[in-house]
Amino acid sequence: QRRVHGDSSPVPLAPAFDTLFRGDFFLKYGSKGKPHQRWVYLRRVASNVNLPGFTGPTQLHLAWAASPTASAPRKSFDITLLAMLSKSATSENFQRWKVRGDGSSIRGIGNTLHNDGLCLSVYTSQRSIDLLALNAEVFQVWTTALEYIVRCNKLGIPAMPETP
Repeated sequence: QRRVHGDSSPVPLAPAFDTLFRGDFFLKYGSKGKPHQRWVYLRRVASNVNLPGFTGPTQLHLAWAASPTASAPRKSFDITLLAMLSKSATSENFQRWKVRGDGSSIRGIGNTLHNDGLCLSVYTSQRSIDLLALNAEVFQVWTTALEYIVRCNKLGIPAMPETP
């Protein structure tokens, strides 16, 4: 179990990171169009070091694709760029889909209602991604690991547990 300065208790990070590498379905809310179901996962990306006989270190990227079997992610970003995590439905993308007068529901695919307490936004200095977890367990695991990554990034230490 790894701990970061400021943690009040150890976080079970190895199982959480295992889950992130396997991935989960989320609803992704974007600035254009309707929410889409996306497979979100951590992936290893080879660095751009091209020296003979040398394989550079891999980078970890948060990636999303249409399905777990997609040949390549739609987009991704290096997790060392992760600067903030918001566990709320306050982003503009979520606000467009909030049910007015309800206060706790957000519309998904086909106007299905979801609990807005399962919304999370991941921010870098360049972009953000707004996701709705499809259940509370997925939300808890992902937010635990992503909060850990943000804390590590702020402290300038690697976020990857010893055994992913």
